[in-house]
Amino acid sequence: MRTDAKTEGPARPVAHRLAPLFDFSSIAVVGASDSAPGGPRAQKTLQAIGFKGTYYPVNRRAETVGGMKAYPTVSALPEVPGMVLVAIPAPAVPDVIDECADLGVPAAVIVSAGFLEVGGAGAELQARITATARSRGPLVVGPNCLGLLSPVNHCSVYEGPPPSRTGNVAVISNSGGLMNETMWTAAPRGIGFSHCVSCGNEAGVTTADLIDYFVADPNTDVILSILETVRDRPLFIEACSRARAASKPIVVMKMGRSERGKRAVATHTGADAGDDADYAALFRELGIIQVSDLDELVDMAVLSSHAAPILRTRRLERAGIIEISGGGKELLCDTCDAAGLELPELSEDGAAALATAMKGEYPATNPVDTGGSWGAPDKEEVYPAVLEIFASEPSIDIVVSRYTIARDGELGRLRDRVEDLKAAREAHPDRLFAVLSRTSDKWSPEWEELVWDSRIPFLQGYGRGPRALGRLAEYSRFVHAAE
Repeated sequence: MRTDAKTEGPARPVAHRLAPLFDFSSIAVVGASDSAPGGPRAQKTLQAIGFKGTYYPVNRRAETVGGMKAYPTVSALPEVPGMVLVAIPAPAVPDVIDECADLGVPAAVIVSAGFLEVGGAGAELQARITATARSRGPLVVGPNCLGLLSPVNHCSVYEGPPPSRTGNVAVISNSGGLMNETMWTAAPRGIGFSHCVSCGNEAGVTTADLIDYFVADPNTDVILSILETVRDRPLFIEACSRARAASKPIVVMKMGRSERGKRAVATHTGADAGDDADYAALFRELGIIQVSDLDELVDMAVLSSHAAPILRTRRLERAGIIEISGGGKELLCDTCDAAGLELPELSEDGAAALATAMKGEYPATNPVDTGGSWGAPDKEEVYPAVLEIFASEPSIDIVVSRYTIARDGELGRLRDRVEDLKAAREAHPDRLFAVLSRTSDKWSPEWEELVWDSRIPFLQGYGRGPRALGRLAEYSRFVHAAE
């Protein structure tokens, strides 16, 4: 954690040392070409993300790239760029990093491969980059990565479509492909991103460094990590401890847990995946939420992005669930129990109010089966009443509505039920309100837009949804253990 600068009057926070990676006003692309990666595609991503700065193509053999003047070297540019993207063959990369260091370039991203992951001469090339970065800069992300995006700052060092919306979730991934899949899968679930980093071999900036930055970043509430190894264990522990104090959940999908997986990690980025039991113990000690696959990673991103601000003031451990199916109620009793999610009994007053709201037609329990369908006329009265009863129960922290969601076409009266949910959320801002579907399936585009516009935590499936809620409850117990 960086300290505040000592000045006259109110103290001004010192910018985090990684800030140049995420906020720059000029970028040079070394290896820019009309026909190869690193050229116009990177420029198109900058345009798509709303970058307002200057783009410089660097190519020794071309006078223009993408219709723009090209420069033979970084040194030949009319200014020292704030960021350099390096996309040239591996043997030439260390010299470019040395050139950047000589010029005082603050940050560089190396997308080129052929370094530690191939061993031998490649490992030596990476060692040169690391030595320069550590002794005199620049900050280096990569090599062997896809780059980074900062949607909140409209900055990109990446080739491909950027996230369409900003939000409070940051991603750190040793795998560029899995980072992409996380971004693509998360968007329909209403997740927006603050920053996304494919960090590759971590010759310079490590996962621990990035967590350290995101914990301090006011735009980030949730940190996702697709992790092969921890290269700076002391900083990792210190940063994760501060994340707990700030109630910023860290969700990790650890790769290389099996023997075959460890060998795959070594040939992917040259990393030592370490001992799985040791990592699992470390994650438990630090309160890190560990998941097993991308579906679970996105589920926790969905839930945590909404839960994190509430967790700073109260626990989120016990749920009340509103169903319209007797079988669904039975299944939820089982899946929530297996997930370690507590479904508290209603108070005497709460049970009486619930029985009155449902006119004695169904048992006044948690979960509650309200019968019929979400479009039935009785739901106009019953659903808001049940939301209010559950949200007013002292023993209920999270109110979950299991919706039946159209796979195609119009949502019909479900829009009215969402308005009921939003009204209850406004009346009870200290409770978390979520929607659960029966399965993981396709959804109407209209529903996906509604999820985003209404800021709904949307959980998928009778199994996955309760497991995510159970993990959130476990994290809540960890964060509030000292109370």
